[in-house]
Amino acid sequence: MDLLTQLLTVSYFTDNLLGFTILSLFGNAISVVGTVVVIAYSTPIFLVIVIPIAILYYFVQVILRVILCLCVHV
Repeated sequence: MDLLTQLLTVSYFTDNLLGFTILSLFGNAISVVGTVVVIAYSTPIFLVIVIPIAILYYFVQVILRVILCLCVHV
């Protein structure tokens, strides 16, 4: 009976919640991209500031991920 309950829970999640989550993800992604495009079009200097910050953010995340992995294995 426990297996049936787990299968029904997974089925519920897949059928009802996953579709809504993916739809929300795409909707939010389109909103963010649209906002960045409008800001970049109206204020081109925005890109001069945002692109280096985005690159710095990416490298900080990579370094933190490596540090976290090393801390977990200690």
